[in-house]
Amino acid sequence: MKSRFVFLGRTALFFLGYFMVARLFFHVYMFSQTVTMGWGNFLLSYVHGLRLDASITGYLMMLMSLLMPVSMVMSRRWFRGVVDALFGTVIALFSLLIWSDGALYTHWGFRIDTSFFMYLETPKEALASVPVWQLVLFLVAWTGYTVLSVWLFRRYVTTHIERFDRSHWVSVFVFLLFGGCMILPVRGSVGIAPINTGMVYFSSDMYTNHSTVNAVWNFMYDLSHRDRTNLSVHFMDDAQAEQMRENFIMSPDSVPVLLNDARPNVLFIILEGIAAHVVEPLGGRAGVTPQINRLWDEGLSFRHIHASGSRSDRGLVAILSGYPSHPLASLMKYPKKTQKVHSITRVLGDAGYHTSFYYGGDTDFANMNSYLKNSGFQQVVNQDDFPREYRNSKWGVHDEYLFDRVMADMDAAQAPFFKAFFTLSSHEPFDVPMATVIKGSTDNDKYMNSAYYTDSCLGRFIDVAKTKPWWNRTLVVIVSDHSVRYVEDHQIDEPRRYAIPMIWTGGALKEKAVMDVYGSQCDIAATLLGQMALSTEGFPFSRNLFSSTDGVMYHFNKGFGFVSSRGKVIYDLNKNEMTAAEGDSLLVPQAKGLFQSMMNHFNGL
Repeated sequence: MKSRFVFLGRTALFFLGYFMVARLFFHVYMFSQTVTMGWGNFLLSYVHGLRLDASITGYLMMLMSLLMPVSMVMSRRWFRGVVDALFGTVIALFSLLIWSDGALYTHWGFRIDTSFFMYLETPKEALASVPVWQLVLFLVAWTGYTVLSVWLFRRYVTTHIERFDRSHWVSVFVFLLFGGCMILPVRGSVGIAPINTGMVYFSSDMYTNHSTVNAVWNFMYDLSHRDRTNLSVHFMDDAQAEQMRENFIMSPDSVPVLLNDARPNVLFIILEGIAAHVVEPLGGRAGVTPQINRLWDEGLSFRHIHASGSRSDRGLVAILSGYPSHPLASLMKYPKKTQKVHSITRVLGDAGYHTSFYYGGDTDFANMNSYLKNSGFQQVVNQDDFPREYRNSKWGVHDEYLFDRVMADMDAAQAPFFKAFFTLSSHEPFDVPMATVIKGSTDNDKYMNSAYYTDSCLGRFIDVAKTKPWWNRTLVVIVSDHSVRYVEDHQIDEPRRYAIPMIWTGGALKEKAVMDVYGSQCDIAATLLGQMALSTEGFPFSRNLFSSTDGVMYHFNKGFGFVSSRGKVIYDLNKNEMTAAEGDSLLVPQAKGLFQSMMNHFNGL
């Protein structure tokens, strides 16, 4: 029996070391952020992270304890083969999660969870963001880490099976008792609350806390709590939270008339990932989006617009339905919910508009097509509607062809029409069909170069549109789906990470101004429909940007923020506490009330 307990001890030490090395790989992979932690926090991330390492190791020890009685009736040779095969597979899967986590964190800003299952439903589009060399490097790293780990496991752990001695049948109960005791590291405490990621957070810095989390544990926890839609919070009475929502979105008594036509044609140009970081009037890098800079002074421009979330599926729903992002789930993924959510498309369709949506990629990606149909688009154009020779982007059809197709259809369209189109060339891997303008080999350089390309397509489109007879009757809304991590390296919970441009232009717009109000993509619905004297019923989280209230909610993975001219609030759902509260103290209950109201409404769909 002693030899078997030595074996169990070696197994536990192996996996604890395995997870610590995995954390080191994560720190190296994210080196640019790791160096900002300081040596103290770097070392503490291993100390605090040991609780989650021990938790997932405890599960493995439970499994190994159950195998011990089997070793008493099986030959040592056969038993070693079983353990090598079983735990070799476990190590391979764990290594896949660990290396995928590092690669995804650079894009998502949070540790791996089941979110990526949605993108694996369309693997071609999911892989389109990954350059071939990165994919090859990933496969080599995963294979190498797996082979080395399996070799070490066999060399220092399962080789000890050869020393197993004969054990009395009473040992069976001892091993089962030992396995039962593993509930202590698995739960992480003897208290009522089981372990969670918030228990290992120790810093006010988001990246430092994230690096403490065990990627495998985080994934398994998320998998076991897959009903991501049912997030309930109770900061206050529901009636009080609902009153805060109503006060926040209350319609203004009067608004300035911006349109010279009560029923203009409406065109939404939704830009993929064009952040405030590359728009000069918004404090961004100069020379990246000269056309947006030019348009800034030609229409109604908004200085403080924020994306509701950090992904395209969230941004589209916020823009078209005025519905906020969810910190855990994507509304677009749930057709039963999207069919209950109102949309600008449906309101305009009921008002006699012909509605159409254009995207140069695959509209099946992220369940987009289901949402577009549920939201009321009468026509959806995607990559399959373009000549095959135009599909020279990893994501589908480059922006210049998309702009041309929309222009041709607008020339042939009967008024009034509502058209929305979504660009894609400024998405990773940033390959664009033009001579390089912004030179450099870093991701920042490639992103800015792709943004320059999309911006040039936009500028050319607007210049041609101004010559068309339909221009004087058309309102054009230019807005991004989300911001990005490039150029300005902000943590995923910081307001600046969500800052995006929004410009209203077109011949139907008679007012030109720069608005300083803090607003969201969600507010487009109430503001636009208010200008057209159409009902805003069914848009419970859309606020007219000309109202007296000021502020915007944004949501990130397991958290939310609120920012206004009066200050900012950031709340971490893992820690269940405010991580930032600056300015007006009334912002804290307001942010909590709005978030509670949003979650209640989402759960009720």
